[in-house]
Amino acid sequence: AKIDETGNAHVIETSAFTLDTQAELAAFQYQQTQNQQKLTDWIKFSKNIHYHFNSLDASSVKIIPTKDLTKGSKFAILSLEYDANNIFTLAKKNTRTTEYSLDANRLAFSASSTSRGEITLGNNMKFVMELPSDAINIKTVPSAGVEVKNNVLTWSGPITSTWDISFEREKSLSSEVNEFFIQAAQDLTQSFSIILLTAFAIIAAYFVIIRSKK
Repeated sequence: AKIDETGNAHVIETSAFTLDTQAELAAFQYQQTQNQQKLTDWIKFSKNIHYHFNSLDASSVKIIPTKDLTKGSKFAILSLEYDANNIFTLAKKNTRTTEYSLDANRLAFSASSTSRGEITLGNNMKFVMELPSDAINIKTVPSAGVEVKNNVLTWSGPITSTWDISFEREKSLSSEVNEFFIQAAQDLTQSFSIILLTAFAIIAAYFVIIRSKK
């Protein structure tokens, strides 16, 4: 999942599975030919196929089935690509710093999870999250076993734990100064417009009064 500056995510999920019978192979090949695809058409191939973030934008969903020919004709891969909204909540710490906190209610990693924010990764499963390039003060739970490289966090299964991720982004001083002057210019323009309108109204009222006295 790639997190943007608004706390939304672009998600790519990949599931690999085998087609053990001729019927499964034929069903997979048939689904590949269909233009309008639904997730329900694919979940029969693997229990791991489902959306792992429950705030997805349905209009963004792409379902991409392929064969892993490097391993043989029975090996298949299904990729789900979609946008998920509000994965992180944002809170201003000060004028320059914004804190991002994972909203665990957006996670749907296990249908049997009873704990808020619980994630279960089985064998040969990975959870990768790419944070904005300027993310600082990154904190993760679980911290054990996480690999952090260039703001990319990677957990490898088997793991069952309650997840918590937070980080901060800080505006540069120059950006803050630029925003101040832009806002000041906008305020000045708005104030000048109000002054002009007020002056016009006063002048118009003056001429109306003068004309009424004649």
